[in-house]
Amino acid sequence: MKFIAYDINPVTTEEEIIEFLEPLGAVLGVEIIREGNAEKPAAIIEMDITASEATTLAERFNQRVTQRGNTVRVHVLPERH
Repeated sequence: MKFIAYDINPVTTEEEIIEFLEPLGAVLGVEIIREGNAEKPAAIIEMDITASEATTLAERFNQRVTQRGNTVRVHVLPERH
């Protein structure tokens, strides 16, 4: 399943995201998108989890204020067949 996380901290790295999420399921890939608003980049994250687990994870982290003080928005991306 793929997610998009908006408004991540601009100094966050792909490795930090992987390290943070690995305990919740295998992370297959992370791409940070800094185009548009470099101060509030987005990250596309792909994990090897079910749709139900993805929804639970998104709900858990949506609107969460991080240690760096930003509020992250997380949404599950629809599957493409």
